[in-house]
Amino acid sequence: MTDTSDLEQQARKQATDLGRMAKGAVEEKLRKGAGVAAQVFDPGQRLRRLHLKKTVQEVSAFDCRNPLLFLGAAALGDSAAPRTLKATAPQNAAH
Repeated sequence: MTDTSDLEQQARKQATDLGRMAKGAVEEKLRKGAGVAAQVFDPGQRLRRLHLKKTVQEVSAFDCRNPLLFLGAAALGDSAAPRTLKATAPQNAAH
């Protein structure tokens, strides 16, 4: 009878330990996931950490490596920006 009781106690202890370990692992994943999500979805934070000089150097280096792609992206941005601004501009109710 004591063998069953000892086995039962060992099984319960192991189950409790596994439950604690699983809970800790889930909490750690959630903490890491929340940190990554905050970095990805917070453009204000990303802009605050942006170094203008470094960014200009990176864009210039990209331009030297891929001039056609850079010019294509610039032309696309040049044609898309006015359309976007016009579409988001508030409509005047007087018209």
